[in-house]
Amino acid sequence: MPRVHIPEEAADSPTGYVYSQYVPKIGAAAAGLSVAVYEHSLLSPREMEGARYRTAQINGCSMCLEHRAVHNDTHLAGTHEFERPMHTRGALPDEAFYEAVADWRHSPVFSPRERLTIAFAERIGLEPRSFDGDEAFWGELHAHFTDAVIVDLTLSCASWVAMGRVTHILGLDDHCRVPQPVAA
Repeated sequence: MPRVHIPEEAADSPTGYVYSQYVPKIGAAAAGLSVAVYEHSLLSPREMEGARYRTAQINGCSMCLEHRAVHNDTHLAGTHEFERPMHTRGALPDEAFYEAVADWRHSPVFSPRERLTIAFAERIGLEPRSFDGDEAFWGELHAHFTDAVIVDLTLSCASWVAMGRVTHILGLDDHCRVPQPVAA
């Protein structure tokens, strides 16, 4: 149940209403970041979804936990046509992939890169200071990813942490949808 007022006519898209009506300039920027992450990420769909889903587990956003990459191209419910749909960027994860994320350290379903993106997301979500001085982890990241992909992963995780928490805290996660950026 939303923790801010959502009029009846906006009940099907409470997040879009909150972004556009309460804080339109901030909402447009937040929505723009969300759309940019899904449309322009350099990560493969499985790398992206491993990190996103681990973030959803940490945030507790029910809609984020229910979302699957196979639905990503329609995630904006017809309001945005992706230049680079997720299904064109590599294999999409199956349900076994999502089920394994909680036990990512021990599950054999993840590649080394996928495991790193999940570990990265978990550290950002739970212990952001754990990156300080962990040169072994940074060395592993640099062995598998370019600097551009590391920056992409960091901004993507930041987006999921922030927006998942906003959505969950405000009680909007029953009807979460990435809102379109609105003219401020």
